[in-house]
Amino acid sequence: MDACLAEVRTVRAHLERLRGVISIVNAGRNWRWRVDLDGNPVAEASRVYVRQYECDYNMRRFLEALPIADIPSTVRMVPRSSDG
Repeated sequence: MDACLAEVRTVRAHLERLRGVISIVNAGRNWRWRVDLDGNPVAEASRVYVRQYECDYNMRRFLEALPIADIPSTVRMVPRSSDG
């Protein structure tokens, strides 16, 4: 848990180096976003989107919230899905 929180702090400390990436998944039927720091993935959508604009909108909301969001002292681990 401490390592995860340290990674969140690292990402927040380098906001200017983050790059959002949107990709097509599921044979072109869906969209998914992720955020890279210096070419390494550091965050990704927990779901896929049917429309590109919804994917883009939600990635932008994540990036806007990142510098101001309250980070809890506990972390909930969510297993990665196999849908994309």
